[in-house]
Amino acid sequence: MAKKITLSIDDELRRAEVLLTAAAELHGGPDDEREISFELLDKVLFRLREIKEAYEKGDLHA
Repeated sequence: MAKKITLSIDDELRRAEVLLTAAAELHGGPDDEREISFELLDKVLFRLREIKEAYEKGDLHA
């Protein structure tokens, strides 16, 4: 079973911002950096989908 933690929107948005900034910086580089960029984007999208699902269920944990 996945561990549930209380959501802090400020923290989640800060994490997303940092990961998206890193992804943008890496995106224009060599192939290995672009691959890392897409992995970071995937992590952000996955987490945002988790948060959205928790929100839609009325849950304050994700």
